[in-house]
Amino acid sequence: MPDPLVVGLVALVGGLVGFVVALLLRRSLALSSETTARANSDRLVAEARAKQKEIILEAKDEAIKLAKTAETENRERRSELQRYETRLDKKDEQLDQKLAAVDQRERRLVEKELELEADREKVVQLQG
Repeated sequence: MPDPLVVGLVALVGGLVGFVVALLLRRSLALSSETTARANSDRLVAEARAKQKEIILEAKDEAIKLAKTAETENRERRSELQRYETRLDKKDEQLDQKLAAVDQRERRLVEKELELEADREKVVQLQG
């Protein structure tokens, strides 16, 4: 029969070996988890940076699109205003011409009135 001291010692050594193996496994798992976590963290940071760049590029593209649209609208408005101004200038010119024609007619009428008045006076003098 084995000596109880030897059995106790073997049990103690076996326990220590098991404890050391457990510690080494735990440390290995912790390092593996840390490495995995760090890799995941690095991957997430890289994805976030890529997404950030994508969002910035999309925002720049949208800003360029909006600027071009605004520029086109401004050009169209300026063109439309130019057309309105041209039309108003033509109408103003036409009104000036009509006013000049009316003034000329009025002068002719005044001249005819004066001629008629002079003719009336001659008739009155001849009758009288």
